[in-house]
Amino acid sequence: MKRLFWEIYSVILLSIFAVLLLSYTAFSYLNQYRYQTHLQEVMSGTAYLLKAGVNRQEGENQQRWLTLSASLLNAGLSIRNLKKPFQNPDEKNAFIYKEELNSELFVLQQKLNKANKILEFKFEGFTEQIATATAFLLLNEIGRYDVSKRQSAFDDISQIFSYPIYRRSRQDLVLDSRQLERLDRGETIIEWDKHYGRGLSINVYAPWGSTSDLLHMGSIDFFEPYPFHIVVSVFIFALILIALSVFVIIKHLTGKLYQLHDKVDAISPNNTLEIEQSADTSALDLLTLKVHNMAERIKSLLDEKAYMIRAVSHDLRTPIAKMQFRLEMLLADLDEKHPALLGCNKDLDQLSTLIDELLTYEKLTLQLRINIYAIDIMELVTEQLQNYKLLYPKLTIAVISKLPKNFILEGNEPLLNRLLDNLVNNGARYADSKLTLTLIIEDKHLKLQIDDDGNGLDNKTISKLFSPFYRAEGSRNSKNGGYGLGLAIVKQVAMQHKASITACNNELGGARFTLLFPLKLTALIESEKSCL
Repeated sequence: MKRLFWEIYSVILLSIFAVLLLSYTAFSYLNQYRYQTHLQEVMSGTAYLLKAGVNRQEGENQQRWLTLSASLLNAGLSIRNLKKPFQNPDEKNAFIYKEELNSELFVLQQKLNKANKILEFKFEGFTEQIATATAFLLLNEIGRYDVSKRQSAFDDISQIFSYPIYRRSRQDLVLDSRQLERLDRGETIIEWDKHYGRGLSINVYAPWGSTSDLLHMGSIDFFEPYPFHIVVSVFIFALILIALSVFVIIKHLTGKLYQLHDKVDAISPNNTLEIEQSADTSALDLLTLKVHNMAERIKSLLDEKAYMIRAVSHDLRTPIAKMQFRLEMLLADLDEKHPALLGCNKDLDQLSTLIDELLTYEKLTLQLRINIYAIDIMELVTEQLQNYKLLYPKLTIAVISKLPKNFILEGNEPLLNRLLDNLVNNGARYADSKLTLTLIIEDKHLKLQIDDDGNGLDNKTISKLFSPFYRAEGSRNSKNGGYGLGLAIVKQVAMQHKASITACNNELGGARFTLLFPLKLTALIESEKSCL
């Protein structure tokens, strides 16, 4: 359940992160486009003045004019041959683009009057120096006309600028004494202004020749990367995308939930409990009810199965006992070594063994709690191995113990005895010459390991070894028969002791079964004391 929570949580977090990243990328590209558009507008008047100045010049004068203008603008100015059609369809306006993707420089291009010639202007952005230089170029351009025509020329040129330009009297402006002194010295001054909601802007004032008038440019707005309406729009856009992504995730999970409803209904169609369903009944509440009903149904089926197995097993014991009794009576008339009698006794013994194992396995699967008490595990192991040394005299059976003296394991002795009996018997039957049992303490667990030097296990079927009635096809099973319940009983006993069991092949080529029994902290402390 915790993993499911983290999966849903991580998917939602990833979707939010993806939406925010997408919003940031879109916002960055939008700002880049807005900034380029802003420069296109604010530099339009400057570009016109530069083009007009270049078109009037020839030869060395043109180059000198470019050098002077570049110094005024603190930017790069050059004339290049046009190798391909001009990118701007409107040749009256400048075309601005970034020099390189990661560069801070912008390039302004404008087609000149001469064929296949363009003016190229490289700059970092609109600055105070460009503003003052523009005022100088504008006054220089107006000064070329006769006094009577200057106002008309000024009006024509002002239409090209994206920001307002005026010819104003000093009396119409509120300027301090220092600003007036600078204007009297022929300097161009800049007045900064900050308007709430509009950002930063400047006003440029320059003396209009020998008159008392001033050239007023502005206000000229600087680029505002985070205007309120754009930020709010991007924020709303991100919220909508997040809401949509979460809706898709929840919709997908709801679909899976309803599929689970159908599967649960298919397993347990007969509800044992009823709930008053309404429009407010959630899908999780309904699924909880269905799972509860399914659990009741499965429990009922398991109880029926257990009852059937016990009943059949007990009922089979009576005819088996009768058959064994009648066979004993036949011994009086027939030779006790008669093949038919020996075969019948063997078959009856196998049938009795199968019934015993069935009852044992069924009892273990239904037994929720077991009686736990202190057990001398070494004594239990030694007794088991002594019995099998007598049964398999040609087999070398060894115990490797690294346990402290008087080591005590908490468990159920009859069940652990059955576990050892099944594992040792399994190893002894399949071993060629050697069977080893190892006992050590490892990572707060008692590790019990049984190795044989037989033919080993099929890696494809190891995961199924502990399933009831499973008998893998292979050399180990063809050598000796079985009912497929021995290892299943071992697994149940291990589960009763909260132990784990695994199977694999060892370095000898045979099988290895490993059990890990959890040890309590007090038991570990007592073990360490006994080693001192």
